Amino acid sequence: MKIRATCTMCDKDLLLEQLVDSGGRCPNCGEAMQKDYAAVLVDTIGAAQNAGNMFENALEKMAELKPKFRIQKTSALGVLERSVDQLG
Repeated sequence: MKIRATCTMCDKDLLLEQLVDSGGRCPNCGEAMQKDYAAVLVDTIGAAQNAGNMFENALEKMAELKPKFRIQKTSALGVLERSVDQLG
């Protein structure tokens, strides 16, 4: 899962994996995304991407099974949406 973000300092788009590669700095303007806890931020980004990939893969496999139910989007995505909204 490729998670996109926008740097609040230079207002340019980036991929979170670029933040991991740059040690928590914006690949566009070079500013630190979190000065005090950069290593924690980088680790957390990696965990979010891995979890997203696992979630995406599980849903794809589930869809291949063609089960006799439909997932209610808000039950699967509502918590994610609220968490993303908290990031600003």
